[in-house]
Amino acid sequence: MVPYNEKLWTVPLKQLTCDWMGRFVPATSLDQILDGALSDQSGNVGYNAHFGYPLRGGIESLPRAFTCSLTNLYAKHEVASLDLQKKQIAFKNKETIDFDVLISSMPMPRLVKLISSVPSSVQKASEQLCFTSVYNINMGVDRKVSDMHWIYFPEPEFTFYRIGFSHNFSPYQAPPGCGSIYAEVAYSPWKPLDKSQIVAKVKQDLIKARILRKEDHLLAQCCLDIPCAYVLYDQNYREKVGLIRSYLQENGIRTIGRYGSWEYSGMEDAIWQGKVEAEEILK
Repeated sequence: MVPYNEKLWTVPLKQLTCDWMGRFVPATSLDQILDGALSDQSGNVGYNAHFGYPLRGGIESLPRAFTCSLTNLYAKHEVASLDLQKKQIAFKNKETIDFDVLISSMPMPRLVKLISSVPSSVQKASEQLCFTSVYNINMGVDRKVSDMHWIYFPEPEFTFYRIGFSHNFSPYQAPPGCGSIYAEVAYSPWKPLDKSQIVAKVKQDLIKARILRKEDHLLAQCCLDIPCAYVLYDQNYREKVGLIRSYLQENGIRTIGRYGSWEYSGMEDAIWQGKVEAEEILK
C-alpha cells in the first residue's frame, strides 16, 4: 500500500478509509508475501489478472456497440441546468426536455452544481467530495517497446504511477512494427501538477526506467486530462455521498457508474448498473 497508494491518492493514507478496497486489493497470506519477496515467481493475481479486450477499434468499440440499437441518442447536448420542480433539463443549445426519471453518470459534484435551489446541506456535502485527477500521456513509438500489458511504479522518483502498452492488448492497436505507451500521472489540490513541464519529465523518466531509448522516434503523442479519475474515500465519504444520493433519489434522479455513483468501480459495473436501473424503471 505504501508508497504506491500515497502516489496514486496524492494524500496521506491516514485520511482515507479501506472502504474502496473490495476486489481491487487481493487478499493475501504471510506465506504468499514471503514467497513473492524471496523467489522469482510471477503468479497472476488480482481482479484484472485476466481480461477481455476488443480485437479492433480499441475500448471505444464497446460503447459504440451499444449505440447500434439506439434510435433516440442525442450527442453534443451539454446540460446547462436542472429544474427539479419542473422536472426539466435545459441544454446549452437552448433546448429543453422534461423527464420523469433521470439516470445520471456525470460526476456527482458536477450534477449537484447544475441543480437549481439545492439545499445547503447537500451543496456543502457536494463541495467536500474529494478526488484525484489523472494526466494521461499517450505516445506512439517506432518499435515495440515492451511485451508487458502494464507496469506499476511505486517509486517516488518516477512521475507516473503506472504505464501501459496497448499494442499488447491487440495487434491492431498500433501499426506493424510499432508500439504505444500510456503514462498516468496523478494530481490534485494536495499534489499540484505543472502540465507545461510534465510531458518532458515523463519522457525523461521513461528513459530512466529503460522503457524508452534516447534514439527512439516518437510517431504520435496525445495528452488527456481526466478530472475526477479516482474518488477519495475519506473519513466522511459515506455520510456525504449518502446524503446526496438520498436527495437525488427523492427527486427522481438515479446515479450510476464510477462518476455518477461517486465510487471506485469499473466499466463493467457501469454497464451492469445501467441495465439494472433501466429494468427497474420499466417495471
